Amino acid sequence: MPGSGSDPDDVDRSATERQPLSLLKKIAMLLFGLFAILFVLLALLVGAGIFLNDRAESRAAAFCDGIALSSPVVDAVAWAERQDIRHLTTRDPVGEIFVFPGWVFNSADCQVEVQDGMVTKKGVSDVHD
Repeated sequence: MPGSGSDPDDVDRSATERQPLSLLKKIAMLLFGLFAILFVLLALLVGAGIFLNDRAESRAAAFCDGIALSSPVVDAVAWAERQDIRHLTTRDPVGEIFVFPGWVFNSADCQVEVQDGMVTKKGVSDVHD
């Protein structure tokens, strides 16, 4: 009897029809899992980048706060060298740039302007590439 479900051909046919759907379901779940893992990894990388850039900016601000206006710039340079902080000497305006690395190629800087060997102005630049 057709449609009664007692025919063995009907049972075999319905099992084979369900198998491709089950395979598609497994592939879809696998792809969903891969995308979820990639999303979590991307979120972790972005979070790490934000954390490292914020830390660089905080360290630059703390260093700049420790430099007194009208103090000799050699004191700030010596302090930076003791802490292994990279610094660059500039000519226009005359001064020093103390570099605090952040995420990958980003950094925050404490910029100090100098006149006659004394600190006249200081400030922190935002995180930049």
